[in-house]
Amino acid sequence: MPELRWAEVLDELERRLADPMGAAAPWVLPADLPPLPAALADRAAAVIEAQRRAILVLDAQRIRIADEITTLRRTVPTGAPGRPVYLDVMG
Repeated sequence: MPELRWAEVLDELERRLADPMGAAAPWVLPADLPPLPAALADRAAAVIEAQRRAILVLDAQRIRIADEITTLRRTVPTGAPGRPVYLDVMG
């Protein structure tokens, strides 16, 4: 039965990778999970590699968004200007 249990775990992890926004709750490693059968080692390694790639993508997005927020904080006025913004050249 270890292969069946691990197949279920890997199925769940692959589902979460395919639809990361669909997971309602954090994934928790089952406490009673037996050692990984050798027959599933390649599949488990593929899941780990896909998770690493997803982490790299998320980290790059986090850095880009942080940079955008920093730029916005520098360029967008946060309160009333201390002087007029427009110059009346007609009146």
